[in-house]
Amino acid sequence: MIEVPQSFVVRQECEKAAYQNGYRRPLEERYGWRGFASTTVPGAIHMAATGTNGARL
Repeated sequence: MIEVPQSFVVRQECEKAAYQNGYRRPLEERYGWRGFASTTVPGAIHMAATGTNGARL
């Protein structure tokens, strides 16, 4: 089951992973999926977390 809305820790980890990979423009969160876009590459990525024993990104 995907966390809806994302917890603070999951949101921070998603932001960190996206930023480190060049996706620095945050998009809105929908159904637990956090979106990010790049300023130089067309397209976007979306990340979510799930897990019964802690979040899995």
